[in-house]
Amino acid sequence: MLDHYRTEVIRMANGMRDMYAELFNLTLALAFQGDLKEVEEAFEVGDVFSFQLEHLEGSDDSNQEAAVRLLKTIARTADYLVEKNDISQEELDANKSEYEDPDGLLFDGSE
Repeated sequence: MLDHYRTEVIRMANGMRDMYAELFNLTLALAFQGDLKEVEEAFEVGDVFSFQLEHLEGSDDSNQEAAVRLLKTIARTADYLVEKNDISQEELDANKSEYEDPDGLLFDGSE
């Protein structure tokens, strides 16, 4: 059985995954009102497209850029927790969050 401290670290990493997903979705919604307005208008109901963090980077919108910086910080911190504490994917899945990682950034060592 995992000790309570380790369990909380795993919960924290999963919580960061949730925060990342929520902030990513909010930032994407903001971009659809600005930089990506034309892109959103090109989609029809039912169309599927997988947006990545790179689609949100490089904006002239300072609010969007602030959110992108925070997304990167959350991803780096979550990755650090997983690596430093040698948390397995199985342990993360045992405390699975309700959100999906929208662009595969978390827990793959890419940041």
